[in-house]
Amino acid sequence: MRDPDQPTQASSAPAPAPAAETGGGEAPTPLRLLLLEDSESDAALMEAELRQEGQTFVSRRVDTKEAFEEALEGFAPDVVLADFKVPRFGGMAALEVLRTRASGIPLVMVTGAVSEETVIECMKAGAADYVLKDHLHRLGPAVRAALERRRLMQARLSAESALRASEDQFRKLSRAVEQSPVSIVITDLQARIEYVNPYFCAVTGYAVDEVLGNNPRILKSGRVAAEVYAELWGRISSGQEWRGEFLNKKKNGELFWESAAILPVKDDEGRITHYMAIKEHITERKHAEQKLYEQARLLDLTPDAVMVFDMQDRVEFWNKGAEALTGFTSQDVMGRRATDLDCWGLGGYETARQRLLQDEEWQGEMTKFTRDRRKIFVNSRWRLVRNAAGQPQSILIIESDITEQKRIEQQLLQAQRMQSMGTLAGGITHDLNNILSPILMAAQVLRAEIKDEDVQTMLDTVENCAKRGADVVKQLLTFARGIQGERVSVQIRHLIKEIVHIAQETFPRSIKVTSNVPRELWPIVGDATQLHQVLLNLCVNARDAMPSGGTLSISAENVTLDDTFVSMEPEAKTGPHIMVCVRDTGGGIPPEIIDKIFEPFFTTKQTGKGTGLGLSTVLGIVRSHGGFVRTTSQVGQGATFKVFLPAMPGAQVSAAPGAKEELPAGAGETVLVVDDESGIRDSAAAILKQRGYQAIKASDGAEGLALFAQQRAEIRVVLTDIIMPFMDGVGLVRALRRIDPQVRVIATSGLMDDPDQGVKINELRTLSVRQFLTKPFTAEDLLFAIHRELTEVAAPGPAPESPAAPS
Repeated sequence: MRDPDQPTQASSAPAPAPAAETGGGEAPTPLRLLLLEDSESDAALMEAELRQEGQTFVSRRVDTKEAFEEALEGFAPDVVLADFKVPRFGGMAALEVLRTRASGIPLVMVTGAVSEETVIECMKAGAADYVLKDHLHRLGPAVRAALERRRLMQARLSAESALRASEDQFRKLSRAVEQSPVSIVITDLQARIEYVNPYFCAVTGYAVDEVLGNNPRILKSGRVAAEVYAELWGRISSGQEWRGEFLNKKKNGELFWESAAILPVKDDEGRITHYMAIKEHITERKHAEQKLYEQARLLDLTPDAVMVFDMQDRVEFWNKGAEALTGFTSQDVMGRRATDLDCWGLGGYETARQRLLQDEEWQGEMTKFTRDRRKIFVNSRWRLVRNAAGQPQSILIIESDITEQKRIEQQLLQAQRMQSMGTLAGGITHDLNNILSPILMAAQVLRAEIKDEDVQTMLDTVENCAKRGADVVKQLLTFARGIQGERVSVQIRHLIKEIVHIAQETFPRSIKVTSNVPRELWPIVGDATQLHQVLLNLCVNARDAMPSGGTLSISAENVTLDDTFVSMEPEAKTGPHIMVCVRDTGGGIPPEIIDKIFEPFFTTKQTGKGTGLGLSTVLGIVRSHGGFVRTTSQVGQGATFKVFLPAMPGAQVSAAPGAKEELPAGAGETVLVVDDESGIRDSAAAILKQRGYQAIKASDGAEGLALFAQQRAEIRVVLTDIIMPFMDGVGLVRALRRIDPQVRVIATSGLMDDPDQGVKINELRTLSVRQFLTKPFTAEDLLFAIHRELTEVAAPGPAPESPAAPS
């Protein structure tokens, strides 16, 4: 590495003479160049640039104050090139030393990056010019301009020494003009330049002798409209000041921006004698403004809302994304305080701002309101922006609309709840069926034992309630897990009658319930429980639409859909249908949401008062029956739901229960009853004994296996539950087959239609189990199943190809 204090010689083509010129034909004296630079490579780049410019020089590099001061004395430089930032001794400190010890030596500041404020500070401190390290092509002109200014300064000083009698005020004014960090130009009335200050030369690249006597039009870039110059001359020639901006051109063709104030100079009598222009170099500022403009355009392209507030919470920036998100335009909000904007949730802005001032950034979800008071959800990211001095300057907020995402998340949460409900429903169904089975069987046992009519009526009630409970359990599992119920011929008139009764008994007295259903209504094929659910959901929906009371009307009629009707209703098919109409006199459905009411989880009810599944369930059930739903409504006049279901005019509806078939009786055969529910064991055993069978009871598979091994010869049939602790029904049957391959088995379960139970049922079929009873089962179901098992061929055959329907 070269010693920074050792001078180097560099020569090239002839260059303008330095501070000390030689006369005659002698070669010019090399320029003495002092480099205040801690980077040898940067110093080498500056030397290379000067050589390329044709400069002849000798140089010395220093990087400490001591070496700098010694070089001023021993090396006697013509010009100093100083890095603004040298760790031990920077450019500003060098200016201070030059000011006190060698004020005549010009210093050109060479730095990597500098702000406009720093440039002004350097120029005020005495720097002849500044050059960015990534624009070293300006170094040669800057050095020549600095030397020229030094020469001019020396010439001026010589002139001033001859005019010592001049007033001190003039000397101060001249010094201020010469050292001004702005360009100053004075012209005569014909616009011929009479004076330019050194800063003008440094900015434009022209030497003084190149511009004196010339017209300022030499700076024209061709990018300024002629109207601007016409206005300028019109104002100053009439004695007024003109202010504006120019895009001018330097001597080397480089474009630059200036902010100018041009004014006439008048004598004591008010006559214009000269024109003076004071111009500030604003290229970097204009570039910064252009960059900000381009960034603002990019921010307008982003779909996110970008907002900037000052520390007094006034809006400084509001992009197109913010306009789209909130509905407020930038003209609506610029300069307004954030708290004055009617778009923040309760305390949302203040809470986020407090967190921001503590942590300098904040992120979270917010509830906001659009200009039309529509509620939205946003993901909001806040950041505190500081200025160069480290003081808080503004608040940057970027927000993304997550309203749709929140809606989908809510639907997913509801779906997960439904999935959990399905899991829970399976367990509840099993338990309730086990509870209802002994009630149902006990009622039938007691009916045979007790002949009192009042008691018989009560037993009818118990039995009907137990059956209804079983239907409700089945409906719960059907809804939660999508299990299809049994389709039979149904007279919907009976369902409507029951729904009307329920509504009259349970709905508020302020709601009048009426019905109109003809007796000759056609039957349909469907699941009575699911159709019951359709009617109930529509009626409950109507009830909720009339909180202050009204009329709920239910009617039905036979209709035949023709081709004309079907052409207007895509879901309809030609043929006979029944049409069930549920009408209310409530507030009606707004037009903007009527197309959404059948969407899953859509509800207009308050949180906790509706799941949004009622009408969705209605539509799903009706479509599964081959039908469709039509809805009409007017705000303030109620709503009408018409359900169309395919009808079967010639079908026979199952008659109401009448005389029952004679129940089969046993002849002393022994039945092993295996169930972990004592109520089911006891009730089944009582029924069997009542009808001539012998019953043996076991509480689980292990006990049942032991009893079978002990009394194998007596046991003719095994009645076993599938789901039991210790050893379940599958394990028991597998073990029984190893003891007696011919043993007859009937399996029972409260979850016979559950897909999760299907694996066990299929395995039982492979073990030649042919009969299955679904809990809760009646005495008739049990007795007929045992009778069939005892009267069929003794040796069980192979598992059937198709599943046997449960009894």
